Amino acid sequence: RLDAQRQTTTSDNRPVTPGAKVERKDTRIVVAFYNLANVPPRVTSTANIACEDVEATHRTIGERVIKAGGRVISSNVNRQQANRASATMQFEVKSDQADAVLNDLRAAGELMKLESIQNNDTNSVTDAKRGFAVQLVSIASATPRQVTTKSVAASDVPTAYNVLLDEAGKVNARIVVSKLQQDSNQPANAWLDFEVRKTDAAAIDAAIAGAGDSIGGDVTVSTDVANTLASKVQYKIALSSADQLPPREVTTLAVETRDVEESVAAIVKAASEAGGRAIDSNVSKESSGRTMARLTIDVPLNRSGEMLERVKSRGVVRVSQSTKNAKAAGGQLARARIDVTFGTPEAIVGADAGVWATIRNGLSTSAAGLMWSLRLLVIGVCLIAPWAVAVWGGWKIARRVRASKAVA
Repeated sequence: RLDAQRQTTTSDNRPVTPGAKVERKDTRIVVAFYNLANVPPRVTSTANIACEDVEATHRTIGERVIKAGGRVISSNVNRQQANRASATMQFEVKSDQADAVLNDLRAAGELMKLESIQNNDTNSVTDAKRGFAVQLVSIASATPRQVTTKSVAASDVPTAYNVLLDEAGKVNARIVVSKLQQDSNQPANAWLDFEVRKTDAAAIDAAIAGAGDSIGGDVTVSTDVANTLASKVQYKIALSSADQLPPREVTTLAVETRDVEESVAAIVKAASEAGGRAIDSNVSKESSGRTMARLTIDVPLNRSGEMLERVKSRGVVRVSQSTKNAKAAGGQLARARIDVTFGTPEAIVGADAGVWATIRNGLSTSAAGLMWSLRLLVIGVCLIAPWAVAVWGGWKIARRVRASKAVA
């Protein structure tokens, strides 16, 4: 800082009148000396660095500051967790060494944030040095900038889970969550949450694609570039059984067949051989002798045409209806569902409708009619005979009376 002031006055400190003679006296110089260490630098740079070994990087930076003839103002290392250590350091170096020191800071790890602030108060700062405020965090504790979420359907969840876990171990992933749930009589489910280097993301993506069919997911990239790490990717994977997928195609059939039970057994076996399974099966027999069965199977979508032909070949198709679910997941594990009802055909002549049964029914009807007419005859005789006898007797008496009168 340099200030120069010139004052012109009379001997009694009054302003000089125009035209007066002026005498120059000695110049007074006032000099103030300050310790450079106590003067703030004009430019201060702030850096956030993610590194593999916080303590080793902290020591390296300290040694570099001393080598540059700088001064460490404050230094602190937090070792609460071995893989999540952090450190802060504030130091100053000469301006001519600042760029070289900054380059070494860039090489110490991944630079997450770098900003420089310039103080415009020129009277209170110095250009002879530059200040640095450095924060170190471990790469393990740094938040990934990209988060990939995946929902995967697998034909064998435990196997897919172990394959992904092994692949994550090969690339030294940091496992956050790993859980496999296997309940009796329930489909298995699994969850994985881990972080990997972005350079290893391609290997993980390939392992996920091989584990099953992706049925959902998204990729989120944080806009907070100052506090997130671009070199890391976090994966959140949910594994579920392909048997839980809704069918992409549903076909309903009704088939008449002579042997219902044999047809059910044949279709169940064929579905198993095609990589499918029977979901529901029941057989019922009626008192009339008619047999019916309801069978529901799930098969791979690419084998559905073959299975439909197998079902139709078991007899005469009476009902056929098909619907498609466009919202259901596609892929190699996509399912088709077949609901089929097998039934024996209606009897042409039932047990109570044969020739002898017809004769028996005719004789029975005739006998019933004869008995009915005999009943009417008996009723008639009982009602009419008394009156007929009375009339006949009266007629005989009247005839004798007329004959007697004629003789006389």
